[in-house]
Amino acid sequence: MQPAAAGNHRYQVHVAVERGDGETALREAQLEPMKVSPFELALAHYVRGDRAAADAALADLIANGRDQLAIKSLRFTAVRGEKEKAFEWLQISLIITTPGRSHC
Repeated sequence: MQPAAAGNHRYQVHVAVERGDGETALREAQLEPMKVSPFELALAHYVRGDRAAADAALADLIANGRDQLAIKSLRFTAVRGEKEKAFEWLQISLIITTPGRSHC
């Protein structure tokens, strides 16, 4: 393994989120040598209890990460316990990834 390789810190964010350790999640997101993903930042801030920062990171993802928006928004709303929103994003992600369907 290469601890300094791109992507390793991103995986550690998800491990820390599952453990409920927001401080570690945020630190790992900030240590990622590639561009920090708004998705990982949103998760880290939410687990830390900073909903305003989580919402700001999610807004950044919506504005700038449209190619990954549906599936990451699905995961984020599920982590937050927003079941109805998670199902909405699930439906959107299925439409986007179904061959022959519109990607709009």
